Amino acid sequence: RERVLGILTNETGQIVFVDTPGIHKAKAGGFNEFMVGEAAESLDGPNLIWYLVDPDSELEHEKTVLDLLIAKADRRTPVAVLLNKCDVRAKSAKTDQLVTGVEKTLTDAGFEQVRVSQISGRRGAGVEELVKGTFASMPEGPFLFPDEDQRSDRPLGFFAAEKIREQLFMQLGDELPYSCAVEITRFAENVKPLRIEATIHVERDSQKGMVIGKSGSVLKSVGV
Repeated sequence: RERVLGILTNETGQIVFVDTPGIHKAKAGGFNEFMVGEAAESLDGPNLIWYLVDPDSELEHEKTVLDLLIAKADRRTPVAVLLNKCDVRAKSAKTDQLVTGVEKTLTDAGFEQVRVSQISGRRGAGVEELVKGTFASMPEGPFLFPDEDQRSDRPLGFFAAEKIREQLFMQLGDELPYSCAVEITRFAENVKPLRIEATIHVERDSQKGMVIGKSGSVLKSVGV
């Protein structure tokens, strides 16, 4: 729902990743428009754009992302088109057509550097090479985050809330979790076991029973 920074610091240097909300068609004036706006703002000034593509997608489904890149990104910024799931999806004529279409759309729009990599987000195949290539695209400069152990700009409580929201998706299906919000009300790191208390917000009273479940079964499962 919001931009989140991920920080990689190693012996080569430091890369700060800007993870955007999902890009989609959004009606004007709502929260979805805000999320797409967050993604659009992230295109202002990066040294490299990672554009993740599902091999089962089609060019028409990528139009919203491509339109945003063309509208907001600097044509001089390199774009790495990352074809995911290489561990479970063999390249096919359909996939080749998709990648060719994405490349052509970007190059026709004037992007000077477009390159394609195959990776597996789950297995990590191709990721080491991708990171090396990304470091090569970074300008030299001081670390933006001097603490070499820092992994994000967000506190642990933010990720705890996201883990709870992830379980709401797993337990409740597709629709309801989009209208849920999770607020961490207590994050006690100094006790064993770690104690986290959270409030789940829903849009309507009628949704409370679905989140709680019969005799609290859904909440218990989410908590476990």
